[in-house]
Amino acid sequence: MSVSPTPPARRSPFALRFSLRMLLIAFTAFAIGFPVWYRWPYEESQDETFLTPADPFAAPGATLPTAIKRTVVTTWQRQWGGGRLKHGPERWYENGALVSERTFLNGEVHGPQEMDSRKLLFEDGQLISVDGQSMHDLLGRLVLADKIEMPEVAKTLLSQTDVDFVETPLMDVVEFLIKKHQVPMVVDRHHADRQRPITGQLRGVQLSSALAILMAEHDHACDYRYGMIWITSAKDAKDWHDPTGVLEIEPPRNSQLARAWYGPVDIDAVDKPLTEALEKFSQDLAIDIDTSAIEPADKATDEHTVRLRLLGHPMRHGLGILLYQARCRVKLEGETLVILPPE
Repeated sequence: MSVSPTPPARRSPFALRFSLRMLLIAFTAFAIGFPVWYRWPYEESQDETFLTPADPFAAPGATLPTAIKRTVVTTWQRQWGGGRLKHGPERWYENGALVSERTFLNGEVHGPQEMDSRKLLFEDGQLISVDGQSMHDLLGRLVLADKIEMPEVAKTLLSQTDVDFVETPLMDVVEFLIKKHQVPMVVDRHHADRQRPITGQLRGVQLSSALAILMAEHDHACDYRYGMIWITSAKDAKDWHDPTGVLEIEPPRNSQLARAWYGPVDIDAVDKPLTEALEKFSQDLAIDIDTSAIEPADKATDEHTVRLRLLGHPMRHGLGILLYQARCRVKLEGETLVILPPE
C-alpha cells in the first residue's frame, strides 16, 4: 500500500519576513529621517489679552483703556542636547490684524521687519537701519560684546517691549520705562533735553533697539555709563570719556575701600549738596573721602547739588554719577578718595 507524501506546510501570507537588507534600509531611513524631523522648524501660537496702557501723565478719566487680543505665532527649532531657538518667521497679530513680522536665524533677529509703517533691517540680532537710514544700536552691541557687567541690565536690554508715546516729555518717557522694565536709567543733566517731546510707537522689539530708534528720531542717543542706561545728546554719545576719574581708580588690595568699591550701596540724595551726599557715603561704608577742595554744604551752588535715588547700585558707579552731576573729579591718595573741583 502506497502512502501519499505529506504536502509541505503553506506559509501564511501575513507572516512577517525579515532580512538583513530590509533591516539596513529601515535603520538608514530612521537615521536620516529622525534628525530631519527633530530639527524641522515648527510653529507655536500664544494668545494674550491685555489693556492698552493708560497715559500715566494724563488727567484721571481722560482716556479709557481698550482690550486687545494679541496672538504671537513663533517658529521654533529644536536644539541638540535640549532646548530650542527661534528660527524662522515670527508674526504678531492684534485683534486679528497683522501688526508686525520678523525673521529669526538661530535665535537672532535677521533680515527685514515691517512695523507700524517703518521698515527695520536686522543683521545677526543687531538693528542696522530704519527706513533705509543706518541705525547704531550701541546698547545692543555692548550686550553682545559682553561689555555690560550688570547681568540684569543686559538681560532687560534684550527683552521685548511695546512703547507708544505722543509728545511725551523725555523725562516722563524715562520714568515710564524705569517702572515698566525695572531697569536703572538716567537722563544726562548736562547734555540731554529733559523736556524734549518724544513721539513713537513700537511693538515687539527689543528694548535696546526701541531706545535707539526713539532717541535717534529726536536727536538724542543711548549709552551705558556708571552701570546705567544713559540718555544723552547724539553729539555727546559719539566721543565720550569719563570726566570724573572714577573709572581709572584701582583701590589697594584688601583695603576697606576695595571691599566697598565693588559692593552695593543705597543712595537717597535728592537736591542735596555733593558734600552732604559724600559724607553719608563715608559714614555708611567706613571709607575716607576728602571734600575739602570743594564748596562746603552751606555754600554749595546749584552746580554742586546732586539728585539721585538708587538701591543696591555698585558704589563706584554711584560715586561716578554724583561726581558727574556736580562736574567734579576724584583721585586716589593712599586709601583716601580726594574730591576735586571741575578743571
